[in-house]
Amino acid sequence: MIIAVTGNTTAFALADAPKVSSFAAGQNQRIDLTSAKAEQQKTTSEFLQLLESASTTSKSLADIPKNATVTVTETRGDWSRISYKAMTGWVPTDSLGNEPTSKAKVYNYTTKYTTLRKDASTESERLGTHERRTKVEYLGKSGAFSKVGISGKTGYIQTSHLSKDNPKAVYRWSKKEISIHKDPSDKTPRISRLKENTRVEWLRNSGDWQRVKSSSGHGWVRSASVANNAVQYRWTKSNVNLRKGTSTSHGSRGLIPGGEKVAYLKTSKGWSQVKSSKGTGWIKNSYLTATKTKQYPVAVYGTLRKGQKAYRLVKGKTSSEVKTKVVSHNLFLRRDLTWLSYMVPSKDRGHLVVAERMTLKTGSYASTLAALDRYERFDPRKPMANQSYNRKLVKDQQGNQVWAYVGSAKMSKYLTKSGIRVKSGDYLKRY
Repeated sequence: MIIAVTGNTTAFALADAPKVSSFAAGQNQRIDLTSAKAEQQKTTSEFLQLLESASTTSKSLADIPKNATVTVTETRGDWSRISYKAMTGWVPTDSLGNEPTSKAKVYNYTTKYTTLRKDASTESERLGTHERRTKVEYLGKSGAFSKVGISGKTGYIQTSHLSKDNPKAVYRWSKKEISIHKDPSDKTPRISRLKENTRVEWLRNSGDWQRVKSSSGHGWVRSASVANNAVQYRWTKSNVNLRKGTSTSHGSRGLIPGGEKVAYLKTSKGWSQVKSSKGTGWIKNSYLTATKTKQYPVAVYGTLRKGQKAYRLVKGKTSSEVKTKVVSHNLFLRRDLTWLSYMVPSKDRGHLVVAERMTLKTGSYASTLAALDRYERFDPRKPMANQSYNRKLVKDQQGNQVWAYVGSAKMSKYLTKSGIRVKSGDYLKRY
Protein backbone atom coordinates (compact mmCIF):
# COMPACT_ATOMS: atom_id res chain seq x y z
CA MET A 1 0.00 0.00 0.00
CA ILE A 2 1.27 3.51 -0.91
CA ILE A 3 0.40 6.60 1.20
CA ALA A 4 1.12 10.09 -0.12
CA VAL A 5 0.72 13.26 1.98
CA THR A 6 0.35 16.64 0.32
CA GLY A 7 -0.46 19.59 2.53
CA ASN A 8 -3.62 18.75 4.54
CA THR A 9 -4.64 16.10 2.07
CA THR A 10 -3.88 12.43 2.54
CA ALA A 11 -4.30 10.19 -0.47
CA PHE A 12 -4.67 6.44 -0.23
CA ALA A 13 -3.95 4.07 -3.06
CA LEU A 14 -4.73 0.40 -2.88
CA ALA A 15 -2.30 -1.86 -4.62
CA ASP A 16 -2.72 -5.52 -5.29
CA ALA A 17 -6.27 -5.49 -3.65
CA PRO A 18 -8.10 -8.75 -4.38
CA LYS A 19 -11.16 -8.55 -6.64
CA VAL A 20 -14.42 -9.98 -5.24
CA SER A 21 -15.96 -12.19 -7.90
CA SER A 22 -18.05 -14.55 -5.79
CA PHE A 23 -19.80 -14.43 -2.40
CA ALA A 24 -19.39 -18.12 -1.72
CA ALA A 25 -17.39 -21.02 -3.08
CA GLY A 26 -18.95 -22.89 -5.94
CA GLN A 27 -20.73 -19.73 -7.20
CA ASN A 28 -19.22 -17.97 -10.21
CA GLN A 29 -21.38 -14.82 -10.26
CA ARG A 30 -20.72 -11.19 -9.54
CA ILE A 31 -22.17 -9.86 -6.22
CA ASP A 32 -23.21 -6.22 -5.96
CA LEU A 33 -21.87 -4.83 -2.69
CA THR A 34 -24.64 -2.15 -2.56
CA SER A 35 -26.63 -2.59 0.65
CA ALA A 36 -30.40 -2.94 0.65
CA LYS A 37 -32.78 -0.22 1.74
CA ALA A 38 -33.96 -0.02 5.33
CA GLU A 39 -35.65 -3.13 6.71
CA GLN A 40 -38.96 -3.88 5.07
CA GLN A 41 -41.51 -6.64 5.08
CA LYS A 42 -42.16 -8.77 2.01
CA THR A 43 -44.37 -11.70 1.12
CA THR A 44 -42.94 -14.93 -0.37
CA SER A 45 -44.32 -15.62 -3.85
CA GLU A 46 -43.48 -19.35 -3.74
CA PHE A 47 -42.28 -22.13 -1.47
CA LEU A 48 -38.68 -21.38 -0.41
CA GLN A 49 -35.78 -22.72 1.57
CA LEU A 50 -34.02 -20.38 3.97
CA LEU A 51 -30.31 -20.80 3.10
CA GLU A 52 -27.34 -20.24 5.34
CA SER A 53 -25.54 -18.20 2.65
CA ALA A 54 -26.30 -16.64 -0.72
CA SER A 55 -25.70 -19.80 -2.74
CA THR A 56 -27.92 -22.46 -4.16
CA THR A 57 -25.56 -25.04 -2.72
CA SER A 58 -25.75 -23.59 0.80
CA LYS A 59 -27.21 -25.39 3.77
CA SER A 60 -30.99 -25.10 4.26
CA LEU A 61 -32.05 -23.72 7.62
CA ALA A 62 -35.83 -23.95 7.26
CA ASP A 63 -38.72 -24.23 4.83
CA ILE A 64 -40.74 -21.09 4.15
CA PRO A 65 -44.31 -21.49 2.79
CA LYS A 66 -45.83 -19.38 0.03
CA ASN A 67 -47.42 -16.06 1.15
CA ALA A 68 -45.36 -16.00 4.35
CA THR A 69 -44.34 -12.58 5.70
CA VAL A 70 -40.57 -12.08 6.06
CA THR A 71 -38.35 -9.11 6.98
CA VAL A 72 -35.67 -8.13 4.44
CA THR A 73 -32.53 -6.79 6.16
CA GLU A 74 -30.12 -6.68 3.21
CA THR A 75 -30.11 -7.17 -0.54
CA ARG A 76 -27.03 -8.11 -2.64
CA GLY A 77 -27.83 -8.49 -6.31
CA ASP A 78 -29.95 -11.60 -6.82
CA TRP A 79 -30.00 -12.49 -3.12
CA SER A 80 -31.74 -11.03 -0.07
CA ARG A 81 -30.98 -11.62 3.55
CA ILE A 82 -34.19 -12.09 5.56
CA SER A 83 -35.48 -12.82 9.05
CA TYR A 84 -38.15 -15.48 9.45
CA LYS A 85 -39.40 -16.87 12.78
CA ALA A 86 -36.29 -15.73 14.68
CA MET A 87 -34.00 -17.25 12.03
CA THR A 88 -31.82 -15.32 9.56
CA GLY A 89 -30.73 -16.51 6.14
CA TRP A 90 -30.75 -15.92 2.39
CA VAL A 91 -33.33 -16.37 -0.35
CA PRO A 92 -33.47 -15.34 -4.04
CA THR A 93 -34.65 -11.71 -4.32
CA ASP A 94 -37.06 -12.48 -7.15
CA SER A 95 -38.94 -14.94 -4.91
CA LEU A 96 -40.14 -12.07 -2.73
CA GLY A 97 -43.32 -10.25 -3.63
CA ASN A 98 -44.91 -7.04 -2.45
CA GLU A 99 -45.28 -5.88 1.11
CA PRO A 100 -47.97 -7.93 2.91
CA THR A 101 -51.48 -6.51 2.79
CA SER A 102 -52.72 -5.65 6.25
CA LYS A 103 -55.44 -8.05 7.29
CA ALA A 104 -58.88 -6.53 7.83
CA LYS A 105 -59.84 -6.43 11.48
CA VAL A 106 -62.74 -8.61 12.62
CA TYR A 107 -65.10 -7.39 15.35
CA ASN A 108 -67.49 -9.15 17.70
CA TYR A 109 -69.98 -7.82 20.25
CA THR A 110 -70.67 -8.92 23.78
CA THR A 111 -74.13 -10.42 24.25
CA LYS A 112 -74.19 -9.99 28.03
CA TYR A 113 -72.23 -8.57 30.95
CA THR A 114 -68.93 -10.44 30.75
CA THR A 115 -65.35 -10.60 32.10
CA LEU A 116 -62.10 -10.16 30.16
CA ARG A 117 -59.56 -12.74 31.40
CA LYS A 118 -55.78 -12.80 31.11
CA ASP A 119 -55.84 -16.42 29.88
CA ALA A 120 -58.47 -18.74 28.38
CA SER A 121 -59.89 -19.90 31.71
CA THR A 122 -62.63 -18.79 34.12
CA GLU A 123 -60.02 -19.08 36.88
CA SER A 124 -57.62 -16.70 35.15
CA GLU A 125 -56.88 -13.17 36.31
CA ARG A 126 -59.62 -10.63 35.59
CA LEU A 127 -58.57 -7.77 33.33
CA GLY A 128 -61.92 -5.98 33.44
CA THR A 129 -65.67 -6.33 32.94
CA HIS A 130 -67.75 -5.13 29.99
CA GLU A 131 -71.43 -4.44 29.44
CA ARG A 132 -73.72 -5.94 26.84
CA ARG A 133 -73.22 -4.70 23.23
CA THR A 134 -69.54 -3.78 23.74
CA LYS A 135 -67.48 -3.89 20.51
CA VAL A 136 -64.30 -6.02 20.69
CA GLU A 137 -61.64 -6.96 18.13
CA TYR A 138 -61.67 -10.70 17.49
CA LEU A 139 -58.12 -12.15 17.41
CA GLY A 140 -58.66 -15.91 17.48
CA LYS A 141 -60.15 -18.85 19.35
CA SER A 142 -58.80 -20.93 22.22
CA GLY A 143 -61.11 -23.72 23.37
CA ALA A 144 -64.30 -22.22 24.82
CA PHE A 145 -62.72 -18.75 24.79
CA SER A 146 -61.99 -16.13 22.16
CA LYS A 147 -58.94 -13.90 22.20
CA VAL A 148 -59.98 -10.27 21.84
CA GLY A 149 -58.65 -6.76 22.00
CA ILE A 150 -60.60 -4.11 23.87
CA SER A 151 -59.82 -0.72 25.40
CA GLY A 152 -56.09 -1.19 24.80
CA LYS A 153 -56.04 -4.60 26.49
CA THR A 154 -55.74 -8.08 25.02
CA GLY A 155 -57.33 -11.03 26.77
CA TYR A 156 -59.95 -13.76 26.60
CA ILE A 157 -63.77 -13.75 26.74
CA GLN A 158 -66.02 -16.79 26.70
CA THR A 159 -67.05 -17.38 23.08
CA SER A 160 -70.67 -17.98 24.18
CA HIS A 161 -70.73 -14.33 25.35
CA LEU A 162 -69.85 -13.02 21.87
CA SER A 163 -71.71 -12.50 18.61
CA LYS A 164 -70.67 -11.42 15.12
CA ASP A 165 -73.71 -9.15 15.00
CA ASN A 166 -74.44 -6.45 17.53
CA PRO A 167 -77.40 -7.64 19.65
CA LYS A 168 -80.58 -5.61 19.40
CA ALA A 169 -80.84 -2.88 22.01
CA VAL A 170 -83.42 -3.38 24.78
CA TYR A 171 -85.13 -0.32 26.21
CA ARG A 172 -86.99 0.68 29.35
CA TRP A 173 -89.17 3.73 30.04
CA SER A 174 -89.44 5.61 33.33
CA LYS A 175 -92.93 5.36 34.83
CA LYS A 176 -92.48 8.69 36.60
CA GLU A 177 -89.67 11.11 37.40
CA ILE A 178 -86.89 8.95 38.87
CA SER A 179 -83.21 9.04 39.84
CA ILE A 180 -80.29 7.15 38.28
CA HIS A 181 -77.78 6.06 40.95
CA LYS A 182 -74.08 5.21 40.67
CA ASP A 183 -74.60 1.78 42.27
CA PRO A 184 -77.72 -0.36 42.98
CA SER A 185 -78.63 1.47 46.18
CA ASP A 186 -80.59 4.60 47.05
CA LYS A 187 -77.69 5.59 49.31
CA THR A 188 -75.20 5.93 46.45
CA PRO A 189 -74.65 9.23 44.57
CA ARG A 190 -77.32 10.28 42.11
CA ILE A 191 -76.01 10.56 38.52
CA SER A 192 -79.08 12.25 37.05
CA ARG A 193 -82.86 12.35 37.00
CA LEU A 194 -85.21 11.06 34.31
CA LYS A 195 -88.48 12.70 33.41
CA GLU A 196 -91.59 10.58 33.14
CA ASN A 197 -91.66 8.30 30.06
CA THR A 198 -87.95 8.82 29.25
CA ARG A 199 -86.31 6.00 27.28
CA VAL A 200 -83.06 4.38 28.50
CA GLU A 201 -81.14 1.34 27.25
CA TRP A 202 -81.35 -1.72 29.50
CA LEU A 203 -78.05 -3.51 30.21
CA ARG A 204 -78.67 -6.03 33.00
CA ASN A 205 -80.50 -6.82 36.25
CA SER A 206 -79.15 -7.10 39.76
CA GLY A 207 -81.70 -7.92 42.42
CA ASP A 208 -84.38 -5.21 42.47
CA TRP A 209 -82.26 -2.90 40.30
CA GLN A 210 -81.49 -2.53 36.61
CA ARG A 211 -78.34 -1.09 35.06
CA VAL A 212 -79.18 1.30 32.24
CA LYS A 213 -77.48 3.59 29.76
CA SER A 214 -78.84 7.11 29.46
CA SER A 215 -77.69 10.40 27.95
CA SER A 216 -75.92 11.01 31.29
CA GLY A 217 -73.99 7.72 31.20
CA HIS A 218 -74.36 4.35 32.93
CA GLY A 219 -76.17 3.90 36.21
CA TRP A 220 -78.81 2.02 38.20
CA VAL A 221 -82.58 2.43 38.56
CA ARG A 222 -85.11 0.49 40.59
CA SER A 223 -86.88 -2.16 38.49
CA ALA A 224 -90.27 -1.08 39.82
CA SER A 225 -89.73 2.45 38.49
CA VAL A 226 -89.37 1.48 34.82
CA ALA A 227 -91.65 -0.19 32.27
CA ASN A 228 -90.89 -2.47 29.33
CA ASN A 229 -92.89 -0.24 26.99
CA ALA A 230 -93.35 3.48 26.53
CA VAL A 231 -96.38 5.04 28.19
CA GLN A 232 -99.04 5.75 25.58
CA TYR A 233 -101.48 8.59 25.95
CA ARG A 234 -105.00 9.29 24.83
CA TRP A 235 -107.12 12.46 24.92
CA THR A 236 -110.81 12.57 25.77
CA LYS A 237 -112.96 13.96 22.95
CA SER A 238 -115.59 15.33 25.33
CA ASN A 239 -116.76 15.11 28.93
CA VAL A 240 -116.96 11.43 29.79
CA ASN A 241 -117.46 9.16 32.81
CA LEU A 242 -114.56 7.02 33.98
CA ARG A 243 -116.20 3.63 34.54
CA LYS A 244 -115.20 0.87 36.95
CA GLY A 245 -115.66 -1.74 34.21
CA THR A 246 -116.13 -2.20 30.48
CA SER A 247 -119.77 -1.09 30.19
CA THR A 248 -122.05 1.79 31.18
CA SER A 249 -123.66 -0.50 33.79
CA HIS A 250 -120.52 -0.13 35.91
CA GLY A 251 -120.33 2.76 38.33
CA SER A 252 -118.51 6.00 37.55
CA ARG A 253 -115.30 7.04 39.28
CA GLY A 254 -115.87 10.62 38.14
CA LEU A 255 -116.46 12.82 35.13
CA ILE A 256 -113.35 13.55 33.03
CA PRO A 257 -113.49 16.81 31.05
CA GLY A 258 -113.02 16.84 27.29
CA GLY A 259 -109.43 17.26 26.10
CA GLU A 260 -107.84 15.67 29.19
CA LYS A 261 -104.66 13.68 28.66
CA VAL A 262 -104.88 10.16 30.12
CA ALA A 263 -102.33 7.33 30.26
CA TYR A 264 -103.46 4.37 28.18
CA LEU A 265 -103.01 0.93 29.78
CA LYS A 266 -104.88 -1.65 27.67
CA THR A 267 -107.99 -2.35 25.58
CA SER A 268 -110.84 -4.81 26.16
CA LYS A 269 -114.22 -5.18 24.45
CA GLY A 270 -114.10 -1.76 22.80
CA TRP A 271 -113.07 -0.01 26.02
CA SER A 272 -109.69 1.34 27.14
CA GLN A 273 -108.30 1.17 30.65
CA VAL A 274 -106.67 4.48 31.47
CA LYS A 275 -105.01 6.32 34.32
CA SER A 276 -106.54 9.77 34.78
CA SER A 277 -107.15 12.62 37.19
CA LYS A 278 -110.04 10.54 38.59
CA GLY A 279 -107.93 7.43 39.08
CA THR A 280 -107.72 4.25 37.00
CA GLY A 281 -110.78 3.07 35.11
CA TRP A 282 -112.40 2.42 31.74
CA ILE A 283 -113.52 4.73 28.91
CA LYS A 284 -115.25 3.66 25.71
CA ASN A 285 -112.83 3.88 22.77
CA SER A 286 -115.14 6.16 20.77
CA TYR A 287 -114.60 8.89 23.39
CA LEU A 288 -110.82 8.79 23.05
CA THR A 289 -108.34 9.98 20.42
CA ALA A 290 -104.68 9.05 20.04
CA THR A 291 -103.70 12.58 19.04
CA LYS A 292 -103.98 15.68 21.12
CA THR A 293 -106.82 17.96 20.08
CA LYS A 294 -105.55 21.36 19.05
CA GLN A 295 -106.63 24.09 21.43
CA TYR A 296 -108.41 26.56 19.17
CA PRO A 297 -109.59 29.97 20.43
CA VAL A 298 -113.33 30.55 20.81
CA ALA A 299 -115.16 33.30 18.93
CA VAL A 300 -118.00 34.61 21.11
CA TYR A 301 -120.56 37.01 19.64
CA GLY A 302 -123.55 37.18 22.00
CA THR A 303 -124.03 37.01 25.76
CA LEU A 304 -120.49 35.63 26.20
CA ARG A 305 -118.90 38.90 25.09
CA LYS A 306 -117.19 41.10 27.63
CA GLY A 307 -119.71 43.01 29.73
CA GLN A 308 -122.55 40.58 28.97
CA LYS A 309 -124.18 38.28 31.52
CA ALA A 310 -122.38 35.07 30.49
CA TYR A 311 -118.89 36.62 30.33
CA ARG A 312 -118.33 35.23 33.85
CA LEU A 313 -117.75 31.79 32.25
CA VAL A 314 -114.52 32.96 30.60
CA LYS A 315 -113.43 35.77 32.90
CA GLY A 316 -109.93 35.07 34.24
CA LYS A 317 -109.60 31.96 32.06
CA THR A 318 -108.24 33.61 28.92
CA SER A 319 -104.71 34.55 27.93
CA SER A 320 -105.96 37.10 25.37
CA GLU A 321 -109.23 38.67 24.15
CA VAL A 322 -109.20 40.29 20.71
CA LYS A 323 -112.03 41.95 18.76
CA THR A 324 -112.59 40.32 15.37
CA LYS A 325 -115.25 39.34 12.83
CA VAL A 326 -116.30 35.90 11.64
CA VAL A 327 -116.51 35.70 7.84
CA SER A 328 -119.23 34.08 5.69
CA HIS A 329 -121.86 34.18 8.45
CA ASN A 330 -124.96 36.26 9.32
CA LEU A 331 -126.30 37.08 12.75
CA PHE A 332 -129.96 36.17 13.43
CA LEU A 333 -132.37 36.54 16.34
CA ARG A 334 -135.39 34.41 17.07
CA ARG A 335 -138.68 36.33 16.94
CA ASP A 336 -140.00 34.56 20.01
CA LEU A 337 -136.77 34.96 22.02
CA THR A 338 -134.98 38.05 20.73
CA TRP A 339 -132.23 37.85 23.32
CA LEU A 340 -131.07 34.57 21.73
CA SER A 341 -128.64 35.10 18.85
CA TYR A 342 -127.37 32.61 16.27
CA MET A 343 -124.61 32.64 13.70
CA VAL A 344 -125.93 31.24 10.43
CA PRO A 345 -123.58 30.15 7.58
CA SER A 346 -123.60 32.24 4.39
CA LYS A 347 -122.03 31.74 0.96
CA ASP A 348 -121.15 35.44 0.87
CA ARG A 349 -117.72 36.12 2.35
CA GLY A 350 -118.77 39.74 2.81
CA HIS A 351 -121.32 38.72 5.46
CA LEU A 352 -119.62 39.27 8.84
CA VAL A 353 -120.46 38.72 12.49
CA VAL A 354 -118.77 40.90 15.12
CA ALA A 355 -117.06 38.71 17.73
CA GLU A 356 -114.32 38.54 20.35
CA ARG A 357 -111.60 35.92 19.93
CA MET A 358 -111.00 34.35 23.33
CA THR A 359 -107.76 32.38 23.69
CA LEU A 360 -108.31 30.06 26.63
CA LYS A 361 -105.50 29.27 29.08
CA THR A 362 -103.91 25.88 28.45
CA GLY A 363 -104.41 24.60 31.99
CA SER A 364 -108.15 25.30 32.00
CA TYR A 365 -108.87 24.84 28.29
CA ALA A 366 -110.80 21.57 28.48
CA SER A 367 -112.88 22.54 31.54
CA THR A 368 -113.72 26.02 30.18
CA LEU A 369 -114.72 24.62 26.79
CA ALA A 370 -116.92 22.05 28.54
CA ALA A 371 -118.58 24.85 30.56
CA LEU A 372 -119.29 26.79 27.36
CA ASP A 373 -120.78 23.67 25.78
CA ARG A 374 -123.16 23.31 28.72
CA TYR A 375 -124.13 26.97 28.56
CA GLU A 376 -124.92 26.73 24.84
CA ARG A 377 -126.69 23.40 25.43
CA PHE A 378 -124.36 21.62 23.03
CA ASP A 379 -123.48 17.98 23.70
CA PRO A 380 -120.64 16.68 21.47
CA ARG A 381 -121.73 13.11 22.17
CA LYS A 382 -125.14 13.60 20.57
CA PRO A 383 -126.09 13.99 16.88
CA MET A 384 -125.52 17.58 15.79
CA ALA A 385 -128.74 17.70 13.78
CA ASN A 386 -130.83 17.31 16.95
CA GLN A 387 -129.33 20.35 18.72
CA SER A 388 -129.96 24.08 18.37
CA TYR A 389 -126.28 25.02 18.52
CA ASN A 390 -123.32 23.18 17.05
CA ARG A 391 -119.73 23.96 18.06
CA LYS A 392 -117.87 24.25 14.75
CA LEU A 393 -114.53 25.53 13.47
CA VAL A 394 -114.92 28.75 11.47
CA LYS A 395 -112.51 31.45 10.28
CA ASP A 396 -112.22 35.05 11.37
CA GLN A 397 -111.06 38.02 9.29
CA GLN A 398 -107.41 37.39 10.25
CA GLY A 399 -107.59 33.83 8.93
CA ASN A 400 -107.57 32.15 12.35
CA GLN A 401 -109.52 28.95 12.89
CA VAL A 402 -111.77 29.41 15.90
CA TRP A 403 -114.55 27.55 17.64
CA ALA A 404 -117.97 29.19 17.36
CA TYR A 405 -121.46 28.16 18.40
CA VAL A 406 -123.32 28.10 15.09
CA GLY A 407 -126.98 27.39 14.48
CA SER A 408 -127.59 23.78 13.48
CA ALA A 409 -128.71 23.01 9.93
CA LYS A 410 -132.35 22.80 11.03
CA MET A 411 -132.18 26.00 13.11
CA SER A 412 -130.30 27.89 10.38
CA LYS A 413 -132.98 26.99 7.82
CA TYR A 414 -135.71 28.18 10.16
CA LEU A 415 -133.98 31.48 10.99
CA THR A 416 -133.14 32.26 7.35
CA LYS A 417 -136.86 31.98 6.57
CA SER A 418 -138.47 33.32 9.74
CA GLY A 419 -135.78 34.92 11.94
CA ILE A 420 -134.63 38.52 12.37
CA ARG A 421 -131.35 39.27 10.62
CA VAL A 422 -129.05 41.75 12.36
CA LYS A 423 -127.62 43.60 9.36
CA SER A 424 -124.75 45.14 11.34
CA GLY A 425 -123.68 41.65 12.47
CA ASP A 426 -123.15 43.11 15.96
CA TYR A 427 -125.15 41.65 18.84
CA LEU A 428 -124.67 44.83 20.87
CA LYS A 429 -126.34 46.81 18.06
CA ARG A 430 -129.13 44.34 17.38
CA TYR A 431 -131.94 46.88 17.97
